[in-house]
Amino acid sequence: MRILSTLAVFAALCAPAAIGQTPATAAAGDACKGVTVSVRISEITPTGSVEKFMAAAAANQAWYTSHGFKKNQIVVAQISVQDPTTKAWRFSDKKFITYHINPPTSGVVRDAAWDAYVKLYNDTSKIVESYNTCMPETVVSADPAPWMKM
Repeated sequence: MRILSTLAVFAALCAPAAIGQTPATAAAGDACKGVTVSVRISEITPTGSVEKFMAAAAANQAWYTSHGFKKNQIVVAQISVQDPTTKAWRFSDKKFITYHINPPTSGVVRDAAWDAYVKLYNDTSKIVESYNTCMPETVVSADPAPWMKM
């Protein structure tokens, strides 16, 4: 019994160290050997629309371009969902993934145009999940315009 108690105490003391070794934390010192990408899964709200969401993404792209962040790209992708009854796949008109390719790490000064595109997003959608990733450079387009045409 004493061994079990000792092991339990040892496990409790080691837990914070193990929790700190998540992939994001463990890799934090490693440089991205590709392109940094912020990924967000968004859902259109009942008062929102695909058109407003796409307008928000276009305004988001325009803001970064107009503020000198030429390597930034905002890419929108529809999520494919399966009907639980028919098992048929279709592209959702409610769930989207946005990829912010090359988000700046400094030099961003929020202004009225920033607030406007954020308001567009907030008025039409909610972020369900958000990740920061490292994407291979070979999959990034030089021209963001094709990604914005859905």
